[in-house]
Amino acid sequence: MDITINGKRVTLRDKIPAKVGWNIIIARDGILRKAWEDLTFDDVASLAVLAVDNWEFCGDPHDAASFAELDLVNEFVPLTNELVKWLNSRLAAPKN
Repeated sequence: MDITINGKRVTLRDKIPAKVGWNIIIARDGILRKAWEDLTFDDVASLAVLAVDNWEFCGDPHDAASFAELDLVNEFVPLTNELVKWLNSRLAAPKN
């Protein structure tokens, strides 16, 4: 799935790898167990590493440190909003 953040293309994965996804999203300290205001930058960066397959920004989207260089207002927050939508769509009941 392609989205545009601040004029740059970002490709989100079509699936969540089970082993990595479990630890980041579902496990006891996972993102689903926390309220939005309790998420740290590292939590969101971990989700982004899991979700983003490719992007036109500088840096490697598979390295959490790359997300630290994004502009907070024009890039990181809009990307975070898209990640929430992405996660919700992935966790929605599967269609048979």
